[in-house]
Amino acid sequence: MYCDSSEVQAGVRGLRLLKVSVGEVVRVSIQSPDVEVVGVHWFGRQVICGGGDCLACTYVPVRLVGFCVVQVDLGGSAQPALLEMTGGSWSRCRLLCEMEGLKTTQGLVVELRKPRSKSGIRVEPVSVDGLVNPVLATAERLVDAISVLFSLPRRNVEETAAAWKDRVRASVVLRCSAALAECGGKS
Repeated sequence: MYCDSSEVQAGVRGLRLLKVSVGEVVRVSIQSPDVEVVGVHWFGRQVICGGGDCLACTYVPVRLVGFCVVQVDLGGSAQPALLEMTGGSWSRCRLLCEMEGLKTTQGLVVELRKPRSKSGIRVEPVSVDGLVNPVLATAERLVDAISVLFSLPRRNVEETAAAWKDRVRASVVLRCSAALAECGGKS
């Protein structure tokens, strides 16, 4: 169910990336106040897009993915994890929630399904009675997990999520350019 990660230990900012296998149903409670949508390029691995001045955008299409921190229901206990989903999966879930009059997805219990091997995860709202862990329920915790996943500079202890994004932007642009050069593109 999880990808292995040496970063996932007590006191470390990283979270395991939740993996849903074909045919499996996983019940989770969304902890993040919102989903962090990130543009990525594929160079044999995902590389975060640098945005406006990203040279890779000229040569390689960008794909939007969403990340949020979740608590995985393990039948009596809960395990925190990082959930990656396609923009379409998240949009569908948000639309279903808005149709029910929900203003937030924090604390929402959803079932995750993967119908086929080449399809994204389907996010199905189940109930709104999920417990929210205050340690996991911050934008800073989410960017901490994303920084570990993509090997980006870590957020400073007193730094907000927005300040971290501004600080690492130049690093992300350089990484994209380096990945493009490695695959034979212009840089």
